[in-house]
Amino acid sequence: MHVSTAKRTVAALAVAGASAGLIFAAGAPASANSVGATTTTYQQSCLGKLTTFPYTEQAQVVTASLKADHLTLAAAPGDNTWKIQPGVATTPPATTYFGYTFSGIEQVRVVYRYDPATFKAGSAAIVSGSGSTSAGSFTLSDTGSQLVLTGSGSIGTSTSYQVPAVSFTTKSPNLDVKLDTQGAAGTYGNFANNGFRFQSKATGPLGGTVSVPTSCIPADSPTSALNAGAGQLHP
Repeated sequence: MHVSTAKRTVAALAVAGASAGLIFAAGAPASANSVGATTTTYQQSCLGKLTTFPYTEQAQVVTASLKADHLTLAAAPGDNTWKIQPGVATTPPATTYFGYTFSGIEQVRVVYRYDPATFKAGSAAIVSGSGSTSAGSFTLSDTGSQLVLTGSGSIGTSTSYQVPAVSFTTKSPNLDVKLDTQGAAGTYGNFANNGFRFQSKATGPLGGTVSVPTSCIPADSPTSALNAGAGQLHP
């Protein structure tokens, strides 16, 4: 088998992984400035792209959603507590093409952007026990304008998993934390900066592993404007 064929196969598998990993749990919307959860459903455009020759790409648009929960309400500048979490997702089965078999995903990363003017510094934390053990361990870092949730484990095939929730406090009753799409983060196929990304893996007939960077933005198509997934996640 030619190497280019194998790489094209893995690129397609990578986007299949993105499709399975982006279907989040739905929920009823909350009223404006009230305690309760709301779910924003939108289309997400994903791209699996090899960074070496032959630089093969595979694109797909999938339905996605993200849940935001307003836990305690206070008038500005009082403390408002929140929680954001993707729902349960399932990776694709171990399908084989041309001798290469999809073996799972790893290095899942979700990035939220916030307004430093209303965000309470040091308040963000991973909610203990909120993620599934199948998703592996996650760390949370705060850049001063972003919350970066990074997974270190590998998630196998046909595996249901859930990325952990992140809790935080703002000084506004209006949610000012959202999926990062600012600047380069909102550019289609920008793996280094997109708000949702991971590596998809496949094993070859001789046991080697090939990885394909895969990332997504909230857009109805690769060339359309950003949609509701890039907007406010709670009324």
